Amino acid sequence: ALPAAGAGRYVLISTVSVYAPTKDLPVSESAPLLAGPLPLPGPAADYGFNKRLAEHAAAAQGLLRQIPATILRPAVIYGRYNYAPREPYFFDLVERGEPVVIPKDDLALFQLVYVKDVARAVLAAAESPKAEGEAYNLAAPELLSYGRLVEVLEAATGRRIETVALPAARIDAARIPLPFPLTEHWIHSGEKIVRDLGFSYTKLVPAMRQTYEDYRKNRQE
Repeated sequence: ALPAAGAGRYVLISTVSVYAPTKDLPVSESAPLLAGPLPLPGPAADYGFNKRLAEHAAAAQGLLRQIPATILRPAVIYGRYNYAPREPYFFDLVERGEPVVIPKDDLALFQLVYVKDVARAVLAAAESPKAEGEAYNLAAPELLSYGRLVEVLEAATGRRIETVALPAARIDAARIPLPFPLTEHWIHSGEKIVRDLGFSYTKLVPAMRQTYEDYRKNRQE
């Protein structure tokens, strides 16, 4: 549907879920991509592979129509107006004064990226000639476990948060909707965009504090 001429840049919002499973961490932009859907239940099976196909289509269109494309692969996005039950899930528990369930073996590490950082990355990708034909992970360097996430939430909300530690298998069996990996690391390098475009990531605690303030304002509205 794109015009043959007149489009200066195409910026595709992809995801770090396009990468094939690996233990070689952190995962960089040069890592192998998925060759097919994952053996998972529900939409998660196809999500990353469909994004991979979207990347392929965007690259092909760029070559055919001479429209330079940049691909952005965010990790887990958080921030204002988040429609996904990630940090709002924890904020809801905090507001109700309920404990937060965390894995008993608090070893799995993951990363987030602030929604305003994603917006700034889109602008940088659209404006910088260096970004033409490139793919960039968007993953802040701060590594989180569920235990560390609770500490961040306490700092952001100013509340003391009670936790209940359960084995991962029990969390799964009880269908407790924890939004991040329970037993495996999910770590990606977000440094390429820093090197190429002079990008910087917002610190986690102040960004999460602003996210909590926005969450409370939205509830009042």
